[in-house]
Amino acid sequence: MKMSKMKSTFLGRNDMTFRYGIDAPFWVGALIVAGFVFSLISITGLPQSIGDLIFGLFLLCMGLWMFFYSTVIKIKHRYVILRLAEVQAGEEVLDVGTERGLLAIAATKLGCNVTAIDHWSQWDISSNGREAFFKNVEIEKAPLMELIDGDARELPFADERFDAVVSNFVIHNIKGAKGRE
Repeated sequence: MKMSKMKSTFLGRNDMTFRYGIDAPFWVGALIVAGFVFSLISITGLPQSIGDLIFGLFLLCMGLWMFFYSTVIKIKHRYVILRLAEVQAGEEVLDVGTERGLLAIAATKLGCNVTAIDHWSQWDISSNGREAFFKNVEIEKAPLMELIDGDARELPFADERFDAVVSNFVIHNIKGAKGRE
């Protein structure tokens, strides 16, 4: 079987994408590099360093898993999140920490009226920003939505304005227990 057909069969069409960024890009790179280097160095000391080799391979696998999630799994996972939030067509939905629009775009494609908010941290996701958000809106041919620059800790909305509020990997990026509270 040719490689292109194998990829298509395994991943499905257009399932692998970098357009929603790599989550925690520093940590993905650090884990992959450290795991590879640690494993390579440990191989020279075998059999005494079998524990070190296992640790290095663990780091490498964690980095590769995070990369795989960022480029393949989260594209499908966004609909799981919306289903769990019981989002319905016609509802008002707030996406907190929208980043490059992963949940917001999916919600608009389901027929929701979406407002998205973010403060655009490059540390949390690679190439994060308004431009990347609107590029993804265009690529996915999603309806336009309201996009606000803002902080998840100080939402500028009236109580009960939205039927559903969704978020993906945001709370852990807020520094300090008080801020997360």
